[in-house]
Amino acid sequence: MSWVTEPLSRRQILRAGAGALASFGALGALAACGDDADSSPAAAGGRPGEGKTIALSLNGFNTYDQNTAEGVLKALAGTAYKLIGAEAAFDASKESANIKQLIARQPDGLIILAASADGASRAAVEAKEQGIPVISQLWFPTDAEADEVYLAAFAIESETHGRQSVEFIAKTKGITEGKILEVTGLDAQPLSEGYKQGFKQALKAYPGLEVASSQQGFYTADGALKAFKPMLSAHPDAKVVIDYAAEMGVAIAQELERQGRKDILHLTSDGNDRMVPWLKKAGGVYLAGDRWFSAADQGVASVNVLRAKLERDEDPGADTVGLEGWEMIPGTKDPVVYNTRQVVATAENIDDLPPFGYAEYTKAIPFGA
Repeated sequence: MSWVTEPLSRRQILRAGAGALASFGALGALAACGDDADSSPAAAGGRPGEGKTIALSLNGFNTYDQNTAEGVLKALAGTAYKLIGAEAAFDASKESANIKQLIARQPDGLIILAASADGASRAAVEAKEQGIPVISQLWFPTDAEADEVYLAAFAIESETHGRQSVEFIAKTKGITEGKILEVTGLDAQPLSEGYKQGFKQALKAYPGLEVASSQQGFYTADGALKAFKPMLSAHPDAKVVIDYAAEMGVAIAQELERQGRKDILHLTSDGNDRMVPWLKKAGGVYLAGDRWFSAADQGVASVNVLRAKLERDEDPGADTVGLEGWEMIPGTKDPVVYNTRQVVATAENIDDLPPFGYAEYTKAIPFGA
């Protein structure tokens, strides 16, 4: 993985020491949040974003959503933009209402991490009609008319992450036969739909592996356990469990340990700091791997594309994302779609990957739990 600006890895952050990092982050967070006092012309001192507002609609507020917001704030650090937002508790109806309320506040740009791909795009139609550029994160196509509301859409390429996950199971770990238990995030949510399709496609190369049960975990620890425990009771001979978010993965790892199940390979997704000790515990016996990508960098890239449009009237392109490893999918024009590179993180490489979020900005998030 390569970057325009190389971010610190988790290992480098640990070596630098938390104190120095926190002191830097407190100042950056206050500048990024853009409250009424520091967004005045005198206080702004001609900084970009003077008098402008960015709105952020999150599908919920688990650690992935929090890390996304931290990335947004990191990209706004040193500017005069004000950040507003709302989270939908993974409820598509609430998400639609949130988006409409945010649009009513007339922001200069809108970023959406959707609970429902179709519902979010339709709720954002009014933003396009008002000339408000909209960015979609973890985008999944619904229909061309609905998706035209987006200035740009960022996708986690499903073929790649499905193939990487299956190859980790079959090639790296040598499991080519047996039952798989699948704890998805949320039906119709972009990440869940893309991952499910990519994983299913990749499994065709290994007919001995089958998804014996698949249930929604709603991207929460409680939801994951309510799905996983009955599945495991029904299929005690399962060889693999995959889940779609580290929020769920930590809970499942704890349950595997509680039951003493060291015979099941466990793979989670996207990652958070609470996940890391489980990767390293007992050689990863309760959590072997993580389909890694950075939620925070989704936030950074979204802001960079919006700023290029708002400040320089530049349309989205590879050079406006600000991070390497993102590329335009050939043949797409409206919306513009980017892929992010992913890897399977394990105990061996996790400390050398960039962090999932930027904790120095956590307290500056102006909404959420």
